[in-house]
Amino acid sequence: MGILLAALAVSACFKDDRMDNAPQDYLGFSGVTLTDPETVAPVVTLCSGHYLTGISKSGRRQSAVLQAVVTYDASLVAAYNTANGTSFTALPETLLHLTGVEPSFSRDDDIQTLDIAWNVAQVQALYDASPAEYVIPLKLLSSAAREGRDCLLLRLQPSSLSLCSVSDDAGNSFSYKPVVPGAVDVVNVRLLLDYANPREDMTVEVDVDESLLPAYQKSTGNYYNLPPDGSVFVYSKKVDLLRGELQANVRVVVDNAQIGIRHPGYILPLRIRSTSLPVTIAQDSFYLILPPAL
Repeated sequence: MGILLAALAVSACFKDDRMDNAPQDYLGFSGVTLTDPETVAPVVTLCSGHYLTGISKSGRRQSAVLQAVVTYDASLVAAYNTANGTSFTALPETLLHLTGVEPSFSRDDDIQTLDIAWNVAQVQALYDASPAEYVIPLKLLSSAAREGRDCLLLRLQPSSLSLCSVSDDAGNSFSYKPVVPGAVDVVNVRLLLDYANPREDMTVEVDVDESLLPAYQKSTGNYYNLPPDGSVFVYSKKVDLLRGELQANVRVVVDNAQIGIRHPGYILPLRIRSTSLPVTIAQDSFYLILPPAL
């Protein structure tokens, strides 16, 4: 017992200084770094409609409670433009809805979530009427806010979707010729985004639209009809465009045995029916042509 008491007495003379070099508790937007302007202005596609980010606490974890408020601050845009040579424009605050703007951190909390949402149709209308590089400027106000991590300018990137050719010309038609007569073949028609959505998958529904035929026939003079039932069809009408990806394939199955070696020519008119995200549609129709084989 005497030895134990002596050891405790000695240890009491030494200070636990393991946290002395750690900074005091501070708050900042997650992912923002002091030396990289790009992290202050991350990009998200307009069609996603919202952006989830975090407000994180770092440091000694000794503060009982830390509080903050996130505000819209258009003055940040001019300062960022001057410092980085950009020409951003603040998106009007009236088009935004923020959730989680008053985060509170207890001693054990590390992160709180901020949801930044916008009305896609209204923002797209603004882009159409007054094209600019719009950003959402947010400021983190707190006595514990870390300078350089207390600003966030979220860049909204418009993106459009096209249903287009398997060839490189991105046209709206493709003439199919069988590789092996009598065999079943698959033709991949592309769904193409001009800017990938980095955060969310998008499901696109594509189907045959017979109503497109009259206009096509009149404009081209090719009076092809639909192929026989079951001979040419969309394998899966719902296709997923995965986050970060620019394209996906709509698989069209062609049963050459049913079509026959000789035929007068057929056409399969395809149209984008719906999208799970409200993206702009640049080209919604596509024609798979089976030229006459006589």
